Amino acid sequence: KEELQTRLTVDDAVREDMKEELIGLRDKFGIDRRTQILSEDGEVSEMDLVRNSRSVIVVTRGGYIKRMPLKTFESQGRGTRGKKGTDGSSENDVAHCFTCKDHDTLL
Repeated sequence: KEELQTRLTVDDAVREDMKEELIGLRDKFGIDRRTQILSEDGEVSEMDLVRNSRSVIVVTRGGYIKRMPLKTFESQGRGTRGKKGTDGSSENDVAHCFTCKDHDTLL
């Protein structure tokens, strides 16, 4: 009992016991690291935070630009009325419509 009390109160003895237990756990359960750690500068740009998904860009005759996810225009079954991309006024007639990815640069 006295030996156990001593082992718990002396810092070096506690560290030695912990070291032996950790080495035992490493030997019993240790496996190689599965992921790779790469050294990078650590900076995250705004573009890294935006998912690069497909989008539909609609430009109207009035100069308005609207970006919509491509999922908005999924195929539909028979007998449906379709989807509306603009409100139908003459100023909002579609002048251009194209698809791109969110990280693309448009001119």
